[in-house]
Amino acid sequence: MLPDHSVSYAGLCTALKWRENEMMAPERERGEERRDDGDDLKMETTLPGLVEIYNALSFLGNAQSSQILTRVAQQIGVEMRDPLAIGQEEYQRVWSLRHLPFTERWVHSVIEALVSMRTTLLTLANHPDFQQRINTDPSVEEWFQNRVDVLGWVEGYEELSVRVMRMWHHRVERERRRDRRRGNHSAVGEWRTRLEAIL
Repeated sequence: MLPDHSVSYAGLCTALKWRENEMMAPERERGEERRDDGDDLKMETTLPGLVEIYNALSFLGNAQSSQILTRVAQQIGVEMRDPLAIGQEEYQRVWSLRHLPFTERWVHSVIEALVSMRTTLLTLANHPDFQQRINTDPSVEEWFQNRVDVLGWVEGYEELSVRVMRMWHHRVERERRRDRRRGNHSAVGEWRTRLEAIL
């Protein structure tokens, strides 16, 4: 009944439940001022689920500037605050939503998060103290390897890999220009070589 590549069934159902929950909120019935702390989004706290809700609400005609979408966007921002805390499955699921019409904003944000992750891992890989921790602490080694695996997954999708690398190179060049203006040597190239050796 729904057009292809328009909205996910899960996103639509959750968005409708979320909207119903919002409209039936007790504080509304009591005439109290509504709290804008995102508590009513707790029914769906995964990053991909929130992106599906955002897409469904947009598909149903809510403007990007509307209060309801603004609050969903804020919650997505909270979920994406730390790129290293986002699991591979969540990255994969958001990437799989890229064909839906209102998800490009969040796909772009995921690419930014992957670029930030890559940069951070490059920095860590070049830090002697962190290398020592990897060699002596299995939990740190597992943590690092899990994030390297995310970047390995990126390499398996040409479109995603190209977009990540294009943005990463743009950031590298921007950093180099900034370093030249400051008269400093940039270690970004060394970080990249080091991580590529690990991968």
